[in-house]
Amino acid sequence: MEKSFAVAVCACLYVLWSCGCFGQDGRPEAGLVGYWPFDRDIKDASGDRHATGPKMTFAEGIKGKALTPTDYRVQIPDSPALQLFAGIAIDCWVYFDKPPEGYVQLVHKDKEYQLRVDAPHEGGQFSFFVFLDGWEPRVRGGVPEVGRWHHLVAKWTGTELSLTVDGKKHSTRRAGPVVQTNNPIAIGGLPVRIDELKIFNPRFLAQQWLRECPQAPMAERDVRSSFGGRDGWTGWTAGLGATMKQERGALVAAFPSASAMLAHPNLNIDLGEKHFLSLDMDCPTAQEAQLVFLTDKHYGEAAVTLWGANRTSIVNLALHPHWRGTLQALALTFPNGQTHPPRRTRIERLSLSDKPEGKPFLYARSLTPERAILRVGREEKIVAIIRNLGGAAKRSEAKLSVPKGVEVLSDATRKLTDLDHNATERVEWVVKAKKPVEGHAEVALSADGFASSRQDVALRFVPSPNLPKASYVPPPRPAKSPYLVLMHYCALWKLGTHYGWQKIEPWPDRRPAIGFYDEGTPEVADW
Repeated sequence: MEKSFAVAVCACLYVLWSCGCFGQDGRPEAGLVGYWPFDRDIKDASGDRHATGPKMTFAEGIKGKALTPTDYRVQIPDSPALQLFAGIAIDCWVYFDKPPEGYVQLVHKDKEYQLRVDAPHEGGQFSFFVFLDGWEPRVRGGVPEVGRWHHLVAKWTGTELSLTVDGKKHSTRRAGPVVQTNNPIAIGGLPVRIDELKIFNPRFLAQQWLRECPQAPMAERDVRSSFGGRDGWTGWTAGLGATMKQERGALVAAFPSASAMLAHPNLNIDLGEKHFLSLDMDCPTAQEAQLVFLTDKHYGEAAVTLWGANRTSIVNLALHPHWRGTLQALALTFPNGQTHPPRRTRIERLSLSDKPEGKPFLYARSLTPERAILRVGREEKIVAIIRNLGGAAKRSEAKLSVPKGVEVLSDATRKLTDLDHNATERVEWVVKAKKPVEGHAEVALSADGFASSRQDVALRFVPSPNLPKASYVPPPRPAKSPYLVLMHYCALWKLGTHYGWQKIEPWPDRRPAIGFYDEGTPEVADW
């Protein structure tokens, strides 16, 4: 009891220290590691990460004064708190007295992250990059206007790179390994004013908290690799504003910010062949959680996709460069920032093992008619690609229901093979309509330990055009038009050339309307 109280007190004090400043509504800004208001100086108002630079000048800002353009760039010395971690965010205001020429760096930490304005030949937009084995891809959006203040918020969650310009968000997927450097941060330059610069790094603060939790001797640490249910949650604690309680073998927790976390800081688990983490977790307000871990060799992170309804999420860490050695601490957090009210979750089970464990989760990755046009009186196919995202699925079935007027000529209920994690199976049903029909076909999926799920697809059967039979396709006729139409022809979609149709065949919803044609045949080339 005394130890738990001490950990809670340390966590509260750490939260107060790490926040440092308050937002406009009076709440602490979680994860803040630096705040440079540039109000007649270049000091860090949140701590001691002060900038340096000669001949600094200031002018009217969005709030008080702002740093004005000079030939010299302000530099902020490197600090672990300013290095690239998933969850990092940059918030600032910028103002251009004249149109930018060339590239304009706003915030630049070489080989880690940069916020800039692209050169005119690249579109002249605001852009944000993180360095993950290279700078690209970037996210960009919005062109700076002369004579107005722009509010920029750049963020990387670990899987998404986003840039919000004056309230409009632009984003792209971005993931990869991070390598921190000791490079300083360069701020501003010609011809831009910068004001109210803030950097948030909640995952760095979470890592620091995890490292500073009271540590038990190695011989007394937890060697269990399964938690929840009868195994319980002994050793787990809430930190940096998170709260938790046990309820019927599950952990019920609240996360008010991106730095809040649940953690077990006293583990002694040989990872060896334990490549898979299986997690039964439900959080209605999130689609992704973040796994944070410390081994005797490394600090690491991994994204966890959440499927909802306490379904099992499985993470394969076999190829993670830092999932090696002895696991000493494990934590769960959320990458998407502060929430009001706090983000609430329920965790039923967490385990580490040499194979995926947990409940199956079946869904139809593709569900589509085989042909683009369904004809009355002709046998047609409905195709489903069933995928299992959870633990092994036993005694699985897929049952097809069709609208009135459509007949299923094959067995409506199809038994599936046992599907391991991430395995797929193709299922086909033959159907026929005797008259025009519009409606939806539905596939219901079931398996041992899996609550049935349903997906549907629109069907439209139309009459046959009753074209006369011919030995050859109708000869093509040039359109009578004043326009000259040019075509570049490249016969790639045929067997023996490149991949043929191999990349598309597993996705029946992308099947061409005329079928899997061979571009090497004269008929296809003519048309």
